[in-house]
Amino acid sequence: MYNTYGQVYVDNAKLMNLQFNRADIDNLNYLVNSGIHINTNNLVYNMGYNYEYARLMVYMYSICCGKIEIDNIDSFSRHLKRINKRVVTDSNILVGDIKQIPRLAVVGRIPSDTPFAVYNSANKRCFVVKEIGKDKIQIITDVRPVLLYGAPKGIPGVIELKGKLPNSGAELVEVYKGYYRLLNRYAILISLKKPESLIDGVVLLSLDGTKIYLYAINIGIRVYNATKNNVLKYGYTEHDIYKKISDLANEITKGFNCVAFERLEGNQEFTSIYHSNTDDSVYM
Repeated sequence: MYNTYGQVYVDNAKLMNLQFNRADIDNLNYLVNSGIHINTNNLVYNMGYNYEYARLMVYMYSICCGKIEIDNIDSFSRHLKRINKRVVTDSNILVGDIKQIPRLAVVGRIPSDTPFAVYNSANKRCFVVKEIGKDKIQIITDVRPVLLYGAPKGIPGVIELKGKLPNSGAELVEVYKGYYRLLNRYAILISLKKPESLIDGVVLLSLDGTKIYLYAINIGIRVYNATKNNVLKYGYTEHDIYKKISDLANEITKGFNCVAFERLEGNQEFTSIYHSNTDDSVYM
């Protein structure tokens, strides 16, 4: 706080880290080293400073004295808002181009001695889900079993071929409960408002003091409007959530000159398989 001469110690490096410019730091050093009494009235009436600049000197001096502590992301945010004009708004944060998040499923336990075993999710193959019913789902796939002429197009209560989709050539297949598992989904969002629920995330602090929240939420298998909610990325497995958040955070940091970040504590659980009443023994 003070040097060996009883003067307030001006920590130039600290002030630079707090985003004060060199000219203002040099001026504060001049005032302190000259023994000038640093308060607003004295600087305005005796030094000829305008009111705003006098307040800035007093503010910097108070930080050096230890009267004002900036020791966490919240106090840093308040500080930056005080010294900088706002730049980041809802209208200029990063906008995602994701319009929908596919629902996926894995299929298993289809008897291996039937042509329909080609749908078992070997090599962790997943299928896009078109519809989810009470006791079955419809999947879209290019996989088609080799069937003899006149052979049944399914196994009752297990799987059934429903024909090709118009204009795509893909096969529509119904798979019954007990022979599929739905994958869970997460979406990574960006917002200037602190989220109430999240799996994981970070808060970035822009140069103007704005907090930018980047976080993942569990969206399960429900219909989800990705465009309305400004989804930047999405996924299905828990192990890659924070990596995707970190990659986006690096991109946003460069775009908005972010000066600090802090990891957010999650309060949502996420597992890759959506928990339902399907049989746990389906191959994953």
